[in-house]
Amino acid sequence: MKCTHCGKKQGKNLKFCGDYGEPLPVSVSEKKGNRLMPFFLGAGSMLLVCIVLFEMFLVSPFHVKKTGQDDNGFDSPEAAVEAYFTGLRNSDLDAMVNTFAISHYVENVDLEALINRSSSYAPSMSPILPSSNDLFFGLNIERQRSKIANSILRQIWILGDLPFESSYTITVVSSKEYESEYNAEDIVNILAESYNSDALLEISDLEFKSIDDLTDGSYSDDRNQKNIALMCQLFGANKMESVAAEFKYKGKEFLFCCDVAQYDGRWYMLELGGCATVIMSMGSSNGGIRAN
Repeated sequence: MKCTHCGKKQGKNLKFCGDYGEPLPVSVSEKKGNRLMPFFLGAGSMLLVCIVLFEMFLVSPFHVKKTGQDDNGFDSPEAAVEAYFTGLRNSDLDAMVNTFAISHYVENVDLEALINRSSSYAPSMSPILPSSNDLFFGLNIERQRSKIANSILRQIWILGDLPFESSYTITVVSSKEYESEYNAEDIVNILAESYNSDALLEISDLEFKSIDDLTDGSYSDDRNQKNIALMCQLFGANKMESVAAEFKYKGKEFLFCCDVAQYDGRWYMLELGGCATVIMSMGSSNGGIRAN
């Protein structure tokens, strides 16, 4: 290639004249390469953007069908209950909730049959919506988790052994007609002392009991077993059972009852309380426990 200023031939790949320092003309091949460079850079950038968007699509909560955390399950109903109590003793809410069949329940429950069985549709139902899309499925998951958390809260209320009824509203402002026994500070202090998380470590001596012995055989009668079979079909479970156990806490003995369900050959907690508590008239607002 020659310098356009002095006319001397220059070496290959030089950009400037060796004698005068003037810029050398660009060859045809270099022009082609320069034209292609932006193309390759642009294509590479587009590919990178596509990969990033693809990854975002895969992991974004707006596109992933949310599932519960009940993927592992347990070998037996008793193992599920033991895992629940381990979480309770350790004040580990996630560990307790994760023993339940949340995603399995939401995926398999028959909402139409549930409404027919209840003879009504109420905002308090779980699930509240047909799981026909990712949004509804996610909302149903959160509804079921909330229902379980509320049951655990009721259980904690019972264990707290409060000096007032936790199921009633407590008026803290006195009037001519009514003199309040507690003020706001009293209530906060009572709750703080009653629900010290370390206290739950005192839960001990978990011992499983026969449901038939506790219900005088009513649990195993044909009518109740037909009802359990119907609920099993309603919830889309392989099997359902009620489990009962006694435990000690702060020197007192308590009875615990729950329903468990089997999905895909694995056992999960299904409901605190459940069928056995109905037979024994334990009530539905105590989280499946009562003091003996």
